[in-house]
Amino acid sequence: MVKNMAEGRTVSTSQVNTIKSVVKSLLNEAGVKGVIITDETGLPICSVGNIEEKSELVLSNTVLGTFVESLKMFSELGIPYLDNIIIESTNLKAYISSEEEGKAFIAVFCTPETNIALLKVLAKKVLEEIHKVLVTTSRRAEEFFTTPDKLTWLTPEERKKWREIAGTTKLFLGKTEKKK
Repeated sequence: MVKNMAEGRTVSTSQVNTIKSVVKSLLNEAGVKGVIITDETGLPICSVGNIEEKSELVLSNTVLGTFVESLKMFSELGIPYLDNIIIESTNLKAYISSEEEGKAFIAVFCTPETNIALLKVLAKKVLEEIHKVLVTTSRRAEEFFTTPDKLTWLTPEERKKWREIAGTTKLFLGKTEKKK
């Protein structure tokens, strides 16, 4: 069995299995062809349905890139929060969204006839479940990587880089949060 690329880096094997079982429920909806879940680094967490394994990495990076670039565009227009993206073509629709902390992104690919309104509701429920799976690990990782003294195997220069990455992630996530 081939491991998912994000396994061991951002999510554990048990998290991947739990997420995959939750995501599979979307395949029961009429018109859904495939679903991919991407982590915040652009690595695929898992995919189900009609998505070839060899395409996961490219597709995963495209999903994250589409969301991030759209967020930048909306920010420039004075809209600080992006909820989802819907891409439509003659033969396919794609729905892209993120769980509340930006730790995982979902892309659902379906036929043009698929009821997107229903799909949005179902995908949000799946994202809520994914959030529950990821929240404990992400909190631990954030604490770990923002406390440089715990990174004893890294050089001082590498520790500095990790602090920069952690700061950038917090900045990005702060921009994606809803205004309350």
